[in-house]
Amino acid sequence: MSDSVVIYPDRGIEVPVLWGRFAEGRLRQSGRAALEEVAAHMAGAECWFVAPGMDVTLHRVEMPARSENKARAMLPFLLEDDMATGLAGMHLALGPAGDGARLVAVVAKARMEDWLAALSAHGLTPRRMAPDYLCIPPAEETQALAFGSHVVARQADGGGFAAEAEMARLLLGEAGHMAAPRPMAEAAVLERLHEGLPAAEIDLLQGGYEPRHALDVDFRTVRRTAIIAGMAAASYLALMLSQGWWYGHQADILEGQAEAVLRQMFPDIGRVVNPQAQMQARLNGLKGGASGQFLKLSRILAGGIDDVPAAIIRNLRYDDGRGELAAEMAYADFEVMEKVKAAIAAEGGLVEEGGSRSDGDGMIGDIRVRVR
Repeated sequence: MSDSVVIYPDRGIEVPVLWGRFAEGRLRQSGRAALEEVAAHMAGAECWFVAPGMDVTLHRVEMPARSENKARAMLPFLLEDDMATGLAGMHLALGPAGDGARLVAVVAKARMEDWLAALSAHGLTPRRMAPDYLCIPPAEETQALAFGSHVVARQADGGGFAAEAEMARLLLGEAGHMAAPRPMAEAAVLERLHEGLPAAEIDLLQGGYEPRHALDVDFRTVRRTAIIAGMAAASYLALMLSQGWWYGHQADILEGQAEAVLRQMFPDIGRVVNPQAQMQARLNGLKGGASGQFLKLSRILAGGIDDVPAAIIRNLRYDDGRGELAAEMAYADFEVMEKVKAAIAAEGGLVEEGGSRSDGDGMIGDIRVRVR
């Protein structure tokens, strides 16, 4: 069994991440460190990356059995109704085939590129990548674990999510009566992630993010051989010409490699003129993390719903671009909806009510919550 280093940026990729090196299945080193320091411990080990679950949503779609290429082509149409803001700029990772239903993980391409760019800047290439909640194997009962300040949950139906503790209780619904889990020690979190990551149903490194194994070429050896051969076979002028050609050829190779890296990191890029400048521009344009806004909206929604027991959250989606939380809510009647809107307003939120429909003895409605 080869060594592996698990990297878990539970507080963000730009701050010290939680990491651990495993050998023969046992945790040998661990702690919190910047990626530069983690890279110093990578010799001879694979890089395993655990994505924060609050940045990745999980969906289940009914999909007829067909080839993987056709399945991927169908995904945007099958998920369109489940996404509040459409799928532009989103990366879709498909789970294994089952009895017609398949899991799909959805994450912003900007977030994937942010993670991969930060890793690549320190020479790190992940071989596995999955959200934290998929590292918990499904069981007959819902499982909820406290990873630091947030809860990672794996539901009995195979679904999963990560959220702040109060929001997790709302999302767990009937299972929310379970005792609040005690925060796990960081070493225990790493061991749980290391154990579950190889069996995670979805690897986010799909499509344009699939790992590419670069050709390992020792240019110093090639250059030395070329110079010796030139000195033995040609005059001084021929040697100078051969050296000129060699440096130009090596520059072309490096230029090609730079373009390949750029296209790997940003598959949507068009024409490449100056790889270095275009890479820098893309990195400068990457958006910062949106987890703070999400948590703020989550607190507002949680505070409002707590005051109205007759209202229950059914589905929840966060729109990074518009800075709003979209929720599908079950409630008894319009009077309950008015109470929810008033309670959220008291928490500092602004509610926009969407469509509603009958559901048995009650109603199902859509709301969007923004910070006032």
